[in-house]
Amino acid sequence: MISGVLIYGLLSVFALMVVPLVAWIWIKLVIQPVRRERNKIKHTQDNAIVIVNALGNMEVVPLVEGLRPTIVEADPTSELAIVDMYNHSVTQKTIAEGLGISQSTVSRVVAKHKKETGG
Repeated sequence: MISGVLIYGLLSVFALMVVPLVAWIWIKLVIQPVRRERNKIKHTQDNAIVIVNALGNMEVVPLVEGLRPTIVEADPTSELAIVDMYNHSVTQKTIAEGLGISQSTVSRVVAKHKKETGG
């Protein structure tokens, strides 16, 4: 009888020590890496930065209050559209007029793409 109580007592003490250890490992390996991803800067530019906010969503944050980023700087898919149109022999002026942005912005995006691809 006493040996049974002693064994179950030792097992329960062992379990009380193991459960917090497993919980601590779970927090360190699973929960904290997810938190580190939040508020992380994904992209920078002259007038704004793109971050992952506390909810896990991408957000464009202006660096100067009242200054809004251009459509290309706010939306990376627009850069892809510009490069795609340029690769299909559409002029920079036509791209700028079609997207409602400046030709210098189109030129900058095309130059950036050429630099990144080495072409």
